[in-house]
Amino acid sequence: MDKKQSVFKNNFRASVNDFFNRLHDTFRFIRYRFKYLDPKRFSFLTNISLPLRSLFRPKTTILFYPERPASSTTIYKLCAVHGYAMTDNPFSSYQVAFKNKDSTFFDLSTLKVLPDKYKVINRNSVDISKNKVSDVFQEIFGYSLKVDPVKHTGPAVEKSDKNAMHDGRIVHCPVPAESVRTDCVYQKVIDNTVENGFVLDYRIPVHGGRIPLVYLKYRPQQTRFSNLNDHVELEETSAIFSEREQLDILKFAKAMGIEYGEFDVLRDNKEGRIYIVDANMTPWGPPNGLPKELQRKVVLQLAETFRIFIEQYREE
Repeated sequence: MDKKQSVFKNNFRASVNDFFNRLHDTFRFIRYRFKYLDPKRFSFLTNISLPLRSLFRPKTTILFYPERPASSTTIYKLCAVHGYAMTDNPFSSYQVAFKNKDSTFFDLSTLKVLPDKYKVINRNSVDISKNKVSDVFQEIFGYSLKVDPVKHTGPAVEKSDKNAMHDGRIVHCPVPAESVRTDCVYQKVIDNTVENGFVLDYRIPVHGGRIPLVYLKYRPQQTRFSNLNDHVELEETSAIFSEREQLDILKFAKAMGIEYGEFDVLRDNKEGRIYIVDANMTPWGPPNGLPKELQRKVVLQLAETFRIFIEQYREE
């Protein structure tokens, strides 16, 4: 088999796989539309026809490369709302490109296959480790989250440098140098306790230069580092963060190279200052613990800022 035949065969196989992936998406899109969209605003026919159109004649196709988003991710559901077709085939036709890989570190050479004419969303974010988050946070906000476990005296948080491990624990410093874990970071213990024995974490989505809303995630103090929420509330961004804090959060996002993603933010009770402790470019959502009656509101609200973000991208 010569080189041309091999390329044709590979492209044909990719196109077939892409079609069946999009066929699978169509059925999930229909299910998500019935789950999250108000039947008084969106008819039965619309909820069926728009996903079918995304299979055969989509108005907008988004390339997610090198990985397609999982069906539990927020972005998958936002594409379902708008009927945006998704592909992971860089040789297919598309109008918007996302760098999408659920990992802490990313090798930019992976994107060399993409044409230079396309701007790739989140392209410049190659490191979302806890160390990187802490360093960029200090650069933007002017105060530090990290501590030196050998020199620090008192409690500290020890957690994996990798993303989404949820393995944090409280250790007492100073830690003997030989006991310091090189695969972990050591950070201040933020006093984000609230009444009834809970801690309060803020989860904030970022769509371009917008923070559309804030999740208030409550967990028992004993399981503060887990990803299982006792309950979740919803609030307007301006009710939680000052204008200066919002600007600094967006500066942080830009410095991290993150145009679409979500951040975990804690506010220290004693200092009153906020700390960004985690960054995620492939968030799942809406988060567990959010009441069902709020899930529809969240998805529609995020869908609107996501639509604006995609349209601005297409105009650039």
